[in-house]
Amino acid sequence: MNARTPQDELERYALAARGANDAIWDWRVPEGVVHLSARWGEMLGSRGGETVVAPDAWLERFHKDDLPALRAALDLLRQGDSDRVEREARVAHAGGSELWLLVRGAAIAGADGQARRISGTITDITARKRLEEQALRDAFQDGLTGLPNRAVLLDRVGQAMDRRRRPDDGQFAVVLIGLDRLSGVNDAMGPAAGDHVLRAVAGRLDEARRVGDTVARVAADQFGVLMDGNADATSAITATERLAAGVAEPIAMPGGGTVTVTASAGIAMSNTGYTSPADMLRDAGLAMVRAKAHGRARIEVFDDALRERALSRLRTESDLRAGLERGELHLQYQPIVRLADGGIAGFEALVRWRHPVRGTVPPSEFVPLAEETGLILRIGRWALAEASRQVAAWRRETGRDLFMSINVSGRQLQEDDLARVVDQVLADTGVEPAALKLEITESLLHSDPEHCARLMHAIRERGVRLSLDDFGTGFSSLSYLHRYPVDTLKIDRSFVRATGSGDRRAEIARIITMLAAALDLDVVAEGIESELEVAFLRGLHCHYGQGYFFSPPLSPEAAAALLER
Repeated sequence: MNARTPQDELERYALAARGANDAIWDWRVPEGVVHLSARWGEMLGSRGGETVVAPDAWLERFHKDDLPALRAALDLLRQGDSDRVEREARVAHAGGSELWLLVRGAAIAGADGQARRISGTITDITARKRLEEQALRDAFQDGLTGLPNRAVLLDRVGQAMDRRRRPDDGQFAVVLIGLDRLSGVNDAMGPAAGDHVLRAVAGRLDEARRVGDTVARVAADQFGVLMDGNADATSAITATERLAAGVAEPIAMPGGGTVTVTASAGIAMSNTGYTSPADMLRDAGLAMVRAKAHGRARIEVFDDALRERALSRLRTESDLRAGLERGELHLQYQPIVRLADGGIAGFEALVRWRHPVRGTVPPSEFVPLAEETGLILRIGRWALAEASRQVAAWRRETGRDLFMSINVSGRQLQEDDLARVVDQVLADTGVEPAALKLEITESLLHSDPEHCARLMHAIRERGVRLSLDDFGTGFSSLSYLHRYPVDTLKIDRSFVRATGSGDRRAEIARIITMLAAALDLDVVAEGIESELEVAFLRGLHCHYGQGYFFSPPLSPEAAAALLER
């Protein structure tokens, strides 16, 4: 077998390179020339065959920022200090674009150890580099708004912390801005409109930020701002007010018209001893939540008391989840009496929590938390089933047509398949549908009137009755009586307590009973605490009442004993 010559090797290499669509370069070092294959010219957008140029003429085609590293690598190869080269570098295409090329090569050394010939390939890697650059942008940039993302903000907050290791190094602030009711835009106009609003707000925040500050999109409708160099909380509040005012300007929509959104903001100051950027952003978020809870379109500054409340809520949520599993929740039943004769007509089921360490936890503490976390869906289903079993048992034992009122939360109304849940409860407990009365707070009907109307009609068709709780405390109350199939109105305790005090709110109770009589609806007055209130309500021909004047909420055993008496 004949030995392969260097020329054979070169031809084989050239054939492989042509198959890979690579250009070939061959640097004859002693002659000081570089032979370039025709593919080199094609890559750069020029016509022609193979070319022979001086090494400098070839290298100067590469981008000035990449050339030093490429020259250094070739010098090492030429001097025998390296056995191969592999460098990425940019070149200009004849059409004006920029290409990324991968230059590979190896050397044949002479007797002195230095290269006498260097040959290799040039591969167009532009497509790969663009994908890498896009991936890099995706990793650090929000795709919708073009702003930096949460990772970038946290990194820059960390850098700000590193620059301020001593108390006298100055302060900075992290602000979390949340848009108020953006979901309303999505619901009314569609997700594309919501995206347009987000892009508009992002542009305004980016334009209004101070030089050196960072604005990032950190969540669906939330933007984070690093305000670097605030002297105190007052200056941070002033800067945040300016940003919020810009957000609140009307936004022109693509289809015509304008949309206005407001912003709630929370501020965390660096002088409280943070060591983690995530902790600082978290606390700004807690302050923003408080701003939303206090009426929206507000600015709140984080303090230690807020953190303690947040930790307390976290502990309570954890305990509530465990309490559900351990059966710590139970129902108490407050009698609803006929005001005409004082007889018990029914009960309202009230959820109570007996904590193994804290004792009885007030409903005002755990019910809103359950609503916020979604646990209210499990609690609501359990309460409906338990109360239904109880009233079915009492009706059998006493032979009386007792009814049971059960509260329905906003999340149950919006998120649960309540009609199907009612069907299941009716099937499982055997309770008469007319024995159940679901109480819906008037304010809940504002969020999605069409959905509420459909659901309430579906429940009413099953024979289950509906009560409108806190009637008169919301808006457009009269229109509800025509739109929604309610059977009962509950007079809020604030109107009952106004009795005999000269408070004009007592007249609202009179109007509600007159309205109910005209529409043939039952009326229940809640929160009754005195004989004077009972006499007043009897004079209005109010049908039912409940409150501590008659009885506090009772255990099932105490309620059964009361029924026997």
